[in-house]
Amino acid sequence: MFKKISEGFVYKAPKGGKVACGPRAAICKDGSIVCSYMVQTKISQNDFVPMVAYSKDGENWGGAKPIWPDWVGEKSPFVSVRNTPDGKVSVAGMVFEIDGEGEMFWSNEAMGMKENKLCWCISQDGVEFGSPNVIELPYYASSEQPGGMLVKKDGEIIMIYAPYDTIKKKQEVVTNKLIKMTSKDSGKTFEAGVVGEIDLDSNFAESWIVELGSGAVFVSSWLPNSENAPDVCFVSHDGGESFSEPIDMKIGGQSTALAPFGEDKVLVAYNQRATGTIGVWLALGEPKSDDFNLIANEPVWEATTKTRSNKSEDFDNWTDYSFGEPNVIILEDKSLLVVFWCQQPDECGIKYVRLQMQDD
Repeated sequence: MFKKISEGFVYKAPKGGKVACGPRAAICKDGSIVCSYMVQTKISQNDFVPMVAYSKDGENWGGAKPIWPDWVGEKSPFVSVRNTPDGKVSVAGMVFEIDGEGEMFWSNEAMGMKENKLCWCISQDGVEFGSPNVIELPYYASSEQPGGMLVKKDGEIIMIYAPYDTIKKKQEVVTNKLIKMTSKDSGKTFEAGVVGEIDLDSNFAESWIVELGSGAVFVSSWLPNSENAPDVCFVSHDGGESFSEPIDMKIGGQSTALAPFGEDKVLVAYNQRATGTIGVWLALGEPKSDDFNLIANEPVWEATTKTRSNKSEDFDNWTDYSFGEPNVIILEDKSLLVVFWCQQPDECGIKYVRLQMQDD
């Protein structure tokens, strides 16, 4: 169903230089494509510098620059670009304070993160970015916020995040709930709520939220500690006020990123490190209230290695992964653009794959 048109690099990392992660793409008002990504000294080091690069065709990339140069060296944001219904580009995610050179934002011993906050801004053109707004977390935790912000057709804003243990562990953190932050006044205030929870000692991870063409709100997430249903979704038919119980997506992957497709379908880009072709996969589903309704599910890029040190693909070893965080968007010519990071034996940086959808 997905035919590869081309493959290449948005950003080719220099050998022995900084690594790149977290690529996301959106369409600018002038029709060009913007791809955001972070560079950092090494995986899990707390010195993220969010960057953007641009392309007219999804294949030739240039013009790379930091999104918020004033924050470089002072704050460490991990953010994602996304389109708003009126053609603007939002930038949103999480931000860490930098308290010392070489510090890590993640601790394997604590299985937690440095305390952080949410941040966001909206760019008129995807080229110039204003000062970011910062949101305090409503509950004690660190936030894992990889999916940016949803701006609905009615203007309501929803950001979701997964609560994680903090490195300092000042208080107990409830990690089996997925939190939503909703604003009905253009971001002036946000109200906290819950998308859903699981009866499992696990975190949610790599969670995304989109509004489908029909107006339904769809959320996906990866459950690292679940063997039976590692990927779940939630469906809302009341604009995100309430959601269904968690639904098994039946793709058996790691990480999920979403793009609405038509009125009632959704594309899901994810990683496969356990079975079948190891690499980046793309699925198409038609979500119902109790079923993801998987229509297509295929690999679109094959990895040479799943980890850099031949460790297991378990979440405990995520800092050793050798590719990840895929994102998919639909371009103006109806082709698909998938972006992801890789640290493979022969290539390192932010890669893209352009695809054409074909009827089987």
